[in-house]
Amino acid sequence: MLFTPTAYTLKQGEVHLSLYSLFFPFITVGVTNDITMSFGTSLIPDTDARAVFMLPKFRILRQREFSLSCGMFYLYSFTNSDDNAGILFSNISHSWRKGIFNIGIGKGFNKDGFTDNLWVLIGGGITVERHFKLISDNIIISSAGGITSTGIRYFNKKISVELGFIFVFTDEVSLIPLIPWGSFTYKTHI
Repeated sequence: MLFTPTAYTLKQGEVHLSLYSLFFPFITVGVTNDITMSFGTSLIPDTDARAVFMLPKFRILRQREFSLSCGMFYLYSFTNSDDNAGILFSNISHSWRKGIFNIGIGKGFNKDGFTDNLWVLIGGGITVERHFKLISDNIIISSAGGITSTGIRYFNKKISVELGFIFVFTDEVSLIPLIPWGSFTYKTHI
């Protein structure tokens, strides 16, 4: 999807080199057909805030167009250990010839243990032309607000490019202004 994982894993040896919003490079590797590992970092200029991101994902079940997986998104801050946090999640994805639907649930954690917030993800995409897909991610965070996004993806066998907007809403603010989003991914094998 635009910025959240689906339940699908990469094939063993498949590698995706990605750059999200110019400042967040990622590498994703298919360790086995059922295990995918992602690593990334922040490269925001003129700031001391540096972080590393890790996202292991394990496929539990795959039947044709249906996949069930679980994983963890973890952020490690080099500048402030109080910022270290993550989300344990499980999600289900169903794809068909022209589209994909993704739904998931997650629980946040930090150095003090699990947080009170539950994360719910609902996303999808629909192919509108041979190499173009409209995509959306929507995250609801209990008693905190959420994130919604919309965008378009160009894709072929070797690359994908995404352009879109992210909207953040909280309990106090109905909608924080648009945040532009872009990404580039190159696909290869090792």
